[in-house]
Amino acid sequence: MPDQNATGNLFPAQHRMWTHDDLAAPESHVVAAYEIDADLDAADVERALTAVVRRQEALRTYFRVLDGDPVRLVARGAVAAVAAADLSALAGPERSAEVARRLATDARTPLTPTAAPLFRVSVLRLDKGHVVLSLVLHRLIADDFCPGILLAELWDAHTRPQAERPPLARMTDLVTAGWAALRAEPDDEVREEDDPGSVLVAGAVVLLGRLTGDAEVAAGVLTARRELPGTSRLIAPLAVPRVVRVGLAGDPTVGTLLQRVRAGLAVAGDGRPAVMVVLDDGEPLPPEVRPIAIGHAGPPTVRGTRTQGTWHLRLDHDGTRLGPVSADRLRARLLTVLEGMAAMPDEAVSRLPILPDAERRLLLDDWATGPAAPAPAGHVHELVRATAERRPTAVAVRSDGHELTYQDLDERADRLAHALRSRGIGPESRVAICLPRGPDLLVALLAVLKAGAAYVPLDPGHPPGRLAFMIADSGAELVLTSTGPAERLPASPSRTVVLDRVREWIDGFPATNPAVATHPDNLAYILYTSGSTGVPKGVMVPHRGLANYVRWAVEAYEAGAGGGSTLHSSIAFDLTVTSIYPALAAGGTVTVVREDAGPAALAEALREGGHSLVKLTPAHLELLCDHFTQTGTDGDAADLTRRLVVGGETLPGQTLRRWAGHSPGTLVVNEYGPTETVVGCCAYEVAAGDAPAGPVPIGRPVAGTRLYVLDESLRPTPAGLPGELYVAGAGVARGYLGRPGLSAERFLPDPYGPTPGARMYRTGDLVRHLPDGTLDYLGRTDHQVKVRGHRIEPGEIEATLLRHRNVRAAVVVVREDRPGDRRLVAYVVPRADPAPTEEQLAAHLGRTLPAAMLPAHYVPLPALPLTGNGKVDRAALPALPGSGPGSGAPGRALAVAGAEDLVADAAVEDDLTPVGLPVADLLTPRRIFITGVTGFLGAFLADELLRTGEAVLHCLVRAADPDQAYQRVERTMREYGIWDESYRDRIVAEPGTLEEPRFGLPERRFDELAELVDVIYHCGAKVNFVHPYLSLRRANVLGTKEVLRLACRTRVKAVHHMSTIDVFGHHTDRLIAEDDTVEPGDVTGGYAQTKWVAERLVTTLGERGLPVVVYRPWIVLGHSRTGAAHTTDYTCVLVKGCIQLGAGPEQDMALNFMPVDYAARAVVHLSRRPESFGGVFHLANPATTALGDVWEWVKAFGYRFEVVPFEEWRLRLRDVGEDNALYPVLPLIGDEPGEDAPRIGTANTDAALAGTGIACPPIDQDMGRLVLAWLARAGFIEEP
Repeated sequence: MPDQNATGNLFPAQHRMWTHDDLAAPESHVVAAYEIDADLDAADVERALTAVVRRQEALRTYFRVLDGDPVRLVARGAVAAVAAADLSALAGPERSAEVARRLATDARTPLTPTAAPLFRVSVLRLDKGHVVLSLVLHRLIADDFCPGILLAELWDAHTRPQAERPPLARMTDLVTAGWAALRAEPDDEVREEDDPGSVLVAGAVVLLGRLTGDAEVAAGVLTARRELPGTSRLIAPLAVPRVVRVGLAGDPTVGTLLQRVRAGLAVAGDGRPAVMVVLDDGEPLPPEVRPIAIGHAGPPTVRGTRTQGTWHLRLDHDGTRLGPVSADRLRARLLTVLEGMAAMPDEAVSRLPILPDAERRLLLDDWATGPAAPAPAGHVHELVRATAERRPTAVAVRSDGHELTYQDLDERADRLAHALRSRGIGPESRVAICLPRGPDLLVALLAVLKAGAAYVPLDPGHPPGRLAFMIADSGAELVLTSTGPAERLPASPSRTVVLDRVREWIDGFPATNPAVATHPDNLAYILYTSGSTGVPKGVMVPHRGLANYVRWAVEAYEAGAGGGSTLHSSIAFDLTVTSIYPALAAGGTVTVVREDAGPAALAEALREGGHSLVKLTPAHLELLCDHFTQTGTDGDAADLTRRLVVGGETLPGQTLRRWAGHSPGTLVVNEYGPTETVVGCCAYEVAAGDAPAGPVPIGRPVAGTRLYVLDESLRPTPAGLPGELYVAGAGVARGYLGRPGLSAERFLPDPYGPTPGARMYRTGDLVRHLPDGTLDYLGRTDHQVKVRGHRIEPGEIEATLLRHRNVRAAVVVVREDRPGDRRLVAYVVPRADPAPTEEQLAAHLGRTLPAAMLPAHYVPLPALPLTGNGKVDRAALPALPGSGPGSGAPGRALAVAGAEDLVADAAVEDDLTPVGLPVADLLTPRRIFITGVTGFLGAFLADELLRTGEAVLHCLVRAADPDQAYQRVERTMREYGIWDESYRDRIVAEPGTLEEPRFGLPERRFDELAELVDVIYHCGAKVNFVHPYLSLRRANVLGTKEVLRLACRTRVKAVHHMSTIDVFGHHTDRLIAEDDTVEPGDVTGGYAQTKWVAERLVTTLGERGLPVVVYRPWIVLGHSRTGAAHTTDYTCVLVKGCIQLGAGPEQDMALNFMPVDYAARAVVHLSRRPESFGGVFHLANPATTALGDVWEWVKAFGYRFEVVPFEEWRLRLRDVGEDNALYPVLPLIGDEPGEDAPRIGTANTDAALAGTGIACPPIDQDMGRLVLAWLARAGFIEEP
């Protein structure tokens, strides 16, 4: 052991490191490197270092533990070894790489705290007069400013060895001063010289806040803290970072943010910052010395160095997390923010520019724009005709051993086109095609296009109700079909053309090209995609977009080479556009695979054909690989296919590498594109064997396309960060058929387009730019979640899971087992047994993801559930183990019925189908069946129907007999002040319950109602926010099934279903649009779960052809003129309980109220519009109400009432008795303040009510007074 000549207490920074930090981690090192233009060798540096070590006590310091406490010790002798290496023999690039390697190794190699020296000096000779000096010091003896001090000391000792040095302060004195400063009160005054730090911190906070979306950013500031005499040249851990949490809530101005930063710095403490700001106004470097950027452990650090009054900025970063290009961009963004702050001190920080001009041009021009669109060469059917003229005898279609030449295909299509023209078909006409895969299908597609019309592809295997809906919704003037599928279609002899029965009629038309002038903006096809409400929506695709895609695909996919393509998927899936048209336009052969053949038939076709182009979904590609693996029938692997196009879902790299084992020569194109942008708008090509470890990127824009990655304000998202993908250019569809509200939400003006009036499509997909401009797919925006305050992209977790060597597929969702306790759950399909354990998967994710993104549960599955189109069916993911009946955990989100139970309950029985039944009078009904009329909204809805119509209302009421049921209806309406004697003869009370089959009615009466009733309004439900799913299931789920059974009995009746905004849950800060997807895993609480299932039942019947409308109301308050209110509503219960308590919580909370009379008027008007069927309508107030305003109304009404902090109010509630209205709902009141009401989109409702005079009034103090007065008169609350 070295001699000891001094001991002493530790500096505060040393004590904190010893007790909290990993002293062997790279983060415990302070590292610097310098390029020096001087003829130095190791001996020169060692002589200078020896002198410096004698002078600097820290360089002789080490540590021991004595009696359980760490002690700082100082060695007597000076250890001054210098490592050296001569790299002058290496070539330039090789030498640079070796320098970088050595510096990185030097920085990572641990320094042992218990042995001196706790520093390392190395010299790398590059050539004569040119060296690199590496300095590594342990943070136990040095802070961030010490490498610069050590360099200055070494330089002086080398260049002026005899010069007198300034004296250094005694370390023991500084230790005492450090602890005294730590115990002192914080300095509330912000000194002017601290201001550069405040500005840099504010700039860094703005940048990180904008990049991450976080409302609060932890930033650290480090200054030299060397004001005391003898410290300017002292090596010691004097600088202690101050960490301040800076809030961006409320979108402050630059000036306000600076005030927040300064106030925060005055009381800042310890913590882990997201960004560091280091301010160094020490000595400038000698002109011969230049710093080298090397590996940096820890958060990004902005280093400001002041030279002659000017601050120079440098960004240090962890090279393993941030590449050089990304680091350069981050640095440029920070400068852009700082320039914006200086130029616009009164601007809100959200409006400050963060993108430098160069990066903005990159994002909006260079990366956004695909190649120029191919030169116009006609529409798709014209391209096929040109092929027929060029290669008439070539095989165009091969199916079940039969072949059709191009001449045959073209002539048959011409004859059918003339036949269609004879029936009045022309541009903008719609012709539905419901045919099995085969030559007739391709003939029909081309014939409709040749006739100038748009085709509507229908899958013969779809449910009859869905087919009937699409035929009706599309306005198809004709339906082309064959004998088999015709039996599944609605009977309509005048517009159904059964092709195999009219061959002679068709053959009588000429085989000449019809003379039809088709404009590029005319419709080419209408393809139906699944709607989030369960009602399919028709995407209108014009010729311009279809031709642009096909012409690009012909060239990009070399579609004419080899054996052509295979047609193996449903014609109702736009994947088939790629399978059919590029090959036909290029002269290839389309090989048809039968519907019932499965993977084996496609595998056989691949082995036989040597196809140039095959398009699949990733899930189907896995099935194909499984087939080859299980049967060992690859055949000649190189001949399977030249090019594989994969689309529809995220493509795992492991899937491609697996395919490479069967067909190593395949080129794979990961093609991305929603139906709304014509099949494909983005593509990425890779050899199957070269696939990345994780998901395959989606690439760059195709020809004629522009792709933007934008934030919520439609600003370009910086490279590397998630944003929503918007698609512009030739491929953008016209919109959704008959859905103007939804079209307006998804098809927006293109703010960056080259021509006025251009539009772009909002995909709802999250992507990011990789450093080279390639797009990386991350997931859906409606899958984005917030867990414990962290905004999380499940797609990023899924992508990381897919990089595990034994994970074949993965999906990550959110479960909420207890209200407010949201947890991530990963569903994982292993590649081989045994499946990876939870610990292995967590360790794998933890290497690259923060702790907040690690799932709480990992569920192994043999396979992910798929939809019919080969996409992952998230709604069918199983519940967590232990979340089913009997698990015993009260209040768990999926405790009694997990997601699989909800989906099972939402399944519709086969006997519930409207197909083939006569249709009742849906718009002017003579008799209406209504449930829930003794409820609040139901009563006012009945009143509105009676006042504004002539129908008789059959009211389902829980009662023993008709007289008692009628009395309940009359009593309810009288209580609310809406009874009218004229109603007496127009109300038929039906005693029954939603909880029994046929509502508990005799079967004969149920059948009579099925014959009498024209329209159903289903408002009834069992409302309880405490009871679990099973307690509410009979009334809310099975009752809805009985409503639908009545609607499908005897004749078709319209169903107007009252759902709730609660089906979305409240844990979202995004706008909830009417057509947004609702996932079962997002729904919490028994009531909301039952309403989700009920809504799913209704929309499923809508897909089968039942005319349905879904209404989702938010909080329904009192009547706007009388104040009549619902005393069991939670808002009224809250107000009563707080009045009894004499206090309400102080919360910055927004509520969404609407008067009940507005809701009733809106529903009745919407229900009488034919355009409403198949739609979803939100009922909400465009203006929210602050909870604080409600308390002001209470006080203004005369109650003795105070507003107290939430925590105090919560404590007071603990003492209330059973007489307080809030007592039964105390379990629902959490320990944290409630969240704002979700933002509700009402585009469909607004469009339908425009010009009617029906508008939701604001909820103001007058309205509040009316409601309180009514509640007092009703005896619900005491008079003040």
